[in-house]
Amino acid sequence: QHDRDVATCSVQGRDLGEFMVRGGHALDYRRHSKGRYASAEQDARNAKRGLWAGEFERPNEWRRNNPR
Repeated sequence: QHDRDVATCSVQGRDLGEFMVRGGHALDYRRHSKGRYASAEQDARNAKRGLWAGEFERPNEWRRNNPR
Protein backbone atom coordinates (compact mmCIF):
# COMPACT_ATOMS: atom_id res chain seq x y z
CA GLN A 1 0.00 0.00 0.00
CA HIS A 2 2.79 2.45 0.89
CA ASP A 3 5.33 0.95 -1.55
CA ARG A 4 7.58 -0.50 1.14
CA ASP A 5 8.86 -3.95 1.93
CA VAL A 6 7.61 -5.86 4.94
CA ALA A 7 9.71 -8.76 6.16
CA THR A 8 10.12 -11.11 9.08
CA CYS A 9 13.57 -11.14 10.68
CA SER A 10 14.85 -14.09 12.66
CA VAL A 11 17.88 -14.77 14.82
CA GLN A 12 18.88 -18.38 15.41
CA GLY A 13 15.42 -19.44 14.26
CA ARG A 14 13.53 -17.06 16.58
CA ASP A 15 11.25 -14.37 15.17
CA LEU A 16 12.81 -11.08 16.24
CA GLY A 17 9.50 -9.23 15.88
CA GLU A 18 7.74 -11.60 18.26
CA PHE A 19 10.65 -11.34 20.71
CA MET A 20 10.42 -7.52 20.69
CA VAL A 21 6.61 -7.44 21.00
CA ARG A 22 6.57 -10.04 23.80
CA GLY A 23 9.19 -7.98 25.67
CA GLY A 24 7.04 -4.86 25.38
CA HIS A 25 9.53 -3.09 23.10
CA ALA A 26 7.29 -3.01 20.01
CA LEU A 27 3.61 -3.15 19.08
CA ASP A 28 1.81 -5.60 16.84
CA TYR A 29 1.14 -3.47 13.76
CA ARG A 30 -1.83 -5.56 12.68
CA ARG A 31 -2.15 -3.96 9.25
CA HIS A 32 1.09 -5.68 8.21
CA SER A 33 1.34 -8.62 10.59
CA LYS A 34 -2.32 -9.62 10.25
CA GLY A 35 -2.35 -10.20 14.01
CA ARG A 36 0.66 -12.53 14.01
CA TYR A 37 1.95 -10.92 17.21
CA ALA A 38 -1.39 -10.28 18.92
CA SER A 39 -0.86 -12.95 21.59
CA ALA A 40 2.69 -11.71 22.23
CA GLU A 41 1.37 -8.17 22.69
CA GLN A 42 -1.37 -9.38 25.04
CA ASP A 43 1.23 -11.32 27.03
CA ALA A 44 3.43 -8.21 27.37
CA ARG A 45 0.42 -6.08 28.29
CA ASN A 46 -0.75 -8.52 30.97
CA ALA A 47 2.76 -8.73 32.45
CA LYS A 48 3.22 -4.92 32.19
CA ARG A 49 6.52 -5.35 30.35
CA GLY A 50 8.29 -2.58 28.45
CA LEU A 51 5.86 -0.02 27.01
CA TRP A 52 3.04 -1.57 29.02
CA ALA A 53 4.74 -0.73 32.34
CA GLY A 54 3.46 2.82 32.04
CA GLU A 55 1.44 5.03 29.74
CA PHE A 56 2.31 5.88 26.15
CA GLU A 57 0.70 7.23 23.04
CA ARG A 58 0.44 4.79 20.14
CA PRO A 59 2.39 5.95 17.07
CA ASN A 60 -0.73 6.19 14.88
CA GLU A 61 -2.41 8.38 17.52
CA TRP A 62 0.68 10.60 17.76
CA ARG A 63 0.78 11.01 13.97
CA ARG A 64 -2.94 11.86 13.90
CA ASN A 65 -2.48 14.47 16.67
CA ASN A 66 0.72 15.92 15.16
CA PRO A 67 0.20 16.37 11.42
CA ARG A 68 3.07 17.67 9.35
